[in-house]
Amino acid sequence: MDQLHPLYNGPASDDELEVNKWKEEFYKLILHEMQTEPRFVNYFKNFRADTVERFISSYAFNKVYWYIIAKGGKKVTGNKRTIDSVVWCINAILQKKLFDIQCRWRANELKIPGITISEMFTSFEDDINEAGHLLSVGPADIELFKRYLNEKPLHLFYNTNLPWQNYPALKKWYMENEPSKGNLYYQSWYYYHSRYTGTYKLMHLPDERGEAENFYINLAEAEENKNKPPEAQTPALPEININDKKLIEYMAKNFDSKESYAKFREKNDFNKPFMRKKNLIVEEDINLLAEAGRKVPIEEDDDWMAAVKRAAEYYRREVMAEALDQYAEDFFSEPSENPDPHYHFDVRVENDLKKILRGRELNNESPDLNF
Repeated sequence: MDQLHPLYNGPASDDELEVNKWKEEFYKLILHEMQTEPRFVNYFKNFRADTVERFISSYAFNKVYWYIIAKGGKKVTGNKRTIDSVVWCINAILQKKLFDIQCRWRANELKIPGITISEMFTSFEDDINEAGHLLSVGPADIELFKRYLNEKPLHLFYNTNLPWQNYPALKKWYMENEPSKGNLYYQSWYYYHSRYTGTYKLMHLPDERGEAENFYINLAEAEENKNKPPEAQTPALPEININDKKLIEYMAKNFDSKESYAKFREKNDFNKPFMRKKNLIVEEDINLLAEAGRKVPIEEDDDWMAAVKRAAEYYRREVMAEALDQYAEDFFSEPSENPDPHYHFDVRVENDLKKILRGRELNNESPDLNF
């Protein structure tokens, strides 16, 4: 499955306008391939069409970033993995700030130029730079994240696969009285940040916009189902999950070229220090400590593997804190005073927008977003 289109060679230069143009065109190319090429079409016909559209859009966004270094990564020099791990930390800071904005937007506490429906926040999850004019990173943010790295329980791993902007899921987890074993919110940077900044209060705001959108979407979908001819009514198909990491890797390995899969693996390896799982092979920790180039304390323990794992984890935290001190200034930013937002209008946003406007018509309201 050779992918020979010139866009697979990446942007022609590092110029920001050139890169943005390439991102837009490459995203559209991936969408077209996944919507038309038989290997994709035959696979996706086994799933609900609306969830397939969302999966394709999310996959395309992510694939673009297999081919490009994250924003800011070229400003600094040093160990590539360390720098990209710092980028991950900065991304986590920005995602939490954006989620707090989303909570206020949903409660109608603020208006944001260019933000029309809630699904746009989910699209920013794929590319936080699309919302860059709304956000900032400063020394206080870095210090708080360093505290998080230092205080986080060892049995948890950094990258909890938290759906950064999935408001319904995050609010559901947060509202649980007792953190359950599978409750990612209580294992995350979001929970830590909320406790120390008081932003947990935002989770208790009403979801006025989201509830209204769901009402209109349900009206539109009911009309669609009602108007379907009997022969088009087939047994319900399963959904395809845009956050299914195993499925995403399966697609990258079996449906894309070897070159694309190599880039997928390379991108995931950048975040490897965060992905601490209980069954991680201990040899990796031993190799890390052997290459540390410094003395790393190790605690006495009847289980030598547990002791090695703790030592490796403490060392990772120490290195990450040092890297944040060294490189973080290259990522500091302030929101633009006169933003000119140009948001990527992806498939998910377009579909929800059409249904909301149609739902308002069905409810004898003006087909606009003034609600």
